[in-house]
Amino acid sequence: IIKVRVAGICGSDVRYFLGENPWALHTLGKSTREDKNFILGHEVAFRMPEVVPW
Repeated sequence: IIKVRVAGICGSDVRYFLGENPWALHTLGKSTREDKNFILGHEVAFRMPEVVPW
């Protein structure tokens, strides 16, 4: 388990949101501008409180 400290979006996420990324229609099958509940963001910084052996 990790504790996310901050999360952000990258340039490709902005392009998806604005409908400017040509892969948006291909990968999502629709324009992201049509879906206001679409969650972007995959840039995270986290803290790992402890390491537990498997």
